[in-house]
Amino acid sequence: MKIYLARHGETEYNRKRLLMGQKDIPLNKKGVKQAEKLAKSLKDKEITAIYSSDLSRAFKTAEIIGEELKLPVNGVTEFQEHSLGKMDGTEWTEEFEVMTKEEFEELMLKEGAEDLDKFYDRVWDKFQKIVENHPKEKNLLLVMHGGCTRVIIMKILKATDDLFASLRQNNACINIITYNEKRARFKYIIEKINECTHLEEHMTHY
Repeated sequence: MKIYLARHGETEYNRKRLLMGQKDIPLNKKGVKQAEKLAKSLKDKEITAIYSSDLSRAFKTAEIIGEELKLPVNGVTEFQEHSLGKMDGTEWTEEFEVMTKEEFEELMLKEGAEDLDKFYDRVWDKFQKIVENHPKEKNLLLVMHGGCTRVIIMKILKATDDLFASLRQNNACINIITYNEKRARFKYIIEKINECTHLEEHMTHY
């Protein structure tokens, strides 16, 4: 089985470099066009089910794909982005860039952010349940947020959460994962990360 793991299209918050977290921000015009390009690239991939974060920027991306593939979209609350509490909706500044991991985590806690381990667990646990319950001869599409896709890749690689800062996930990118339940180890194999060739001139560069 192939798992297509996609990030939502662009929003105005992406364009302005604002932290979205769990704020329900819609796609902008470019984001809609990105979703349309993403949909066409997935048309012949034999996908039989679509699951998406229920936040509108991801769900609308999934709906546009669903229209192309003639599939319904299943909303998944567990695939919502990590909330940074009072920092949601604020600008990503140079101050954050120079903070150590410990300093940034301390700031997040002060501002009421969601516990990171709980975030990792809710995304990874739901991902595994969906994969394990899906027919293994069929392919699957999951649409979510950059933080969530990073969690899944991090867990598959058994990496530390330092991977977050090192892994780019452009708007409307695709990650491709192969799942083979018969393997005792390495059930998940990552084939592609942050594939964006389908976006052409509509790619987000910031």
